[in-house]
This record gives sequence, structure tokens and C-alpha cells, in this order.
Amino acid sequence: MAKKVFSYFMILIILTCIFMFQIYVIDSRELFGIKPNIILISVIVMSLWYGLYAGSIYGFCIGMLTDILFGNSFGIFTLSYTVVGSIIGYLNYNYRRESKISLSYLTIFGTCIFEFMQYFIYLFLSSSSSNIFYLIIQVSIGSLLNVILAFILYGTFAKISEYAESNILYY
Repeated sequence: MAKKVFSYFMILIILTCIFMFQIYVIDSRELFGIKPNIILISVIVMSLWYGLYAGSIYGFCIGMLTDILFGNSFGIFTLSYTVVGSIIGYLNYNYRRESKISLSYLTIFGTCIFEFMQYFIYLFLSSSSSNIFYLIIQVSIGSLLNVILAFILYGTFAKISEYAESNILYY
């Protein structure tokens, strides 16, 4: 039990650092007009590592925090991150942690879900039309960037989680 609590605490600290990195470093930079979404990757990784319920709860919490800090309309990020966390967490039962191909597919799938949800929610709320080709380009480039970052984040997450679970001392 103490290992799990310590592991969750370490993961929470890491994911908080990821959130701050997204805010202060990544949001000021773009590649081909696209900003990678490390917060989305953290939701995907958390869902893959801990499953449906933890991924959904984490997606909901990080979505609310993102809505509070960045959202024009409250609830858009909360809904999007929660849905991604739920779907990827549900697919976790068919996922093998060792498989890099599965990680790539699930990151691309999660990015597509997130971007399409954002697109249609903003389209519905603003009642205006938008170019679907721009969305497809954004999803394609964003997915590639997110896959690269997902490998880095997932590897770091796995090593820290294994370290935390294997090196905790009991009193």
C-alpha cells in the first residue's frame, strides 16, 4: 500500500512539472504552426499506465485546471481530456506496455479524438464554419509531434514509477 501511495505521489509531482513545462516553455513555441500538447500526452500515459478510472479522473482534473487557466468557455478542455482519458483507459485492457507500436497508435488515436472534439465543440459554440483541411493538417502534424514526445514521457514515467515501487522503505 505504501508503495502505491508513494508511486502516485511521485507521478503527481512529475505530471505537475509536465503541466508547468507546457505552460511556460511549449506554449511559447510552435513547429509548423502546431504546438505539441504534453498535457494530452500525460493524460494518455496516465490512462495507459493506470487504466480507465485513473485516466478519467486525471483527465477530468487536468481538464478543469486547464479550463481555469486557458479556457475561453469553461468545460471544453475538461470534456475533451476526460473523454480521451476514458477511451484510452478503456483500451488499456488490450494494451501491452512493452509495445512501442501500440503506444504510437494510441497516441495518434488520442490526439485525433482530442483535436476533433475541440474542433466540433468550438464550431458548435461559435456557429461559424472552418476549413476542415486545416484541421486534418493540424491533426497529422500534432499526432507526429505527440508520438515523439509520448516515447520520451512514457519512458521517463515508466522508469520513475518502477524506481518508486521498488525502492521505497517500510518503517
